[in-house]
Formats: sequence, C-alpha cells, structure tokens
Amino acid sequence: MKTLHYFATTFVVASIFCATSIHAQPRQQPDFIRQAQPLLREGKFDEALAIYKAELDKDPKSLAALNASGVALDLKGNGLEARKFFARAIEAAPDAAAKANAQRQMAMSYGFEGDCKNTVKYEQMVFDYQV
Repeated sequence: MKTLHYFATTFVVASIFCATSIHAQPRQQPDFIRQAQPLLREGKFDEALAIYKAELDKDPKSLAALNASGVALDLKGNGLEARKFFARAIEAAPDAAAKANAQRQMAMSYGFEGDCKNTVKYEQMVFDYQV
C-alpha cells in the first residue's frame, strides 16, 4: 500500500506540474497549487479539493484548478467525477496545447481504471496534436 501511495503522490505532483506548465512561457505555479500540493502528498484529498473549489468559484475556467481537481479525484478513487473536470478543462482550453494537456489527463484517468479503449482514444488525440 505504501508503494501505491508513493506512486500516486509522484503521479499527482507530475500531473499538476504538467497541467500548469504546458505553455511555452516559463511561469510559476499559482499559489493555490502550491498550497494544495503538500495536502495531496499527505493524502488529504478533500482539503486539496476545497482549495481547488475556491479557485474555481473565482474562475470557473481555470485550467490548473480543473485539471488539479480531476487528479485529486482520481487519487481519491472517484474517476467518474474526475473525468467531469477533465472534460471541462478540454472544453475551456484556450489553445491546442492546453487542450492536449487536458486530453492527456483524461487518458490517465481512464488508465487508472484500466479502461484501455478510452485511454488510447484520448492519447491518440494528444498524439495527433503532437504530430
């Protein structure tokens, strides 16, 4: 179980980093992401989700908050709810790169549940963007 928790924590940190750094210009992570990351590492998913919800109340199209909410819900074991956030991120994406990032998050969500068909479907979308 400890190994799974370590893998999940590593995944969440990498996913949130990717979700907030997909654009070419270097920039710092938003404060709410920095506040929530330690909570995710400690397995306090509901507390991290509360931080993301507060950000989404201010900015319902915040890609970082949408993707981070989805990741936290995946780690919590609620993939169905997580994919609602990823779908919103895909819809709200301002450009192709941001859309591809949200599609990758969606693919990972399906991958967590062993749904290879949908994982491949969304990874193909990312691949098509890269090509």
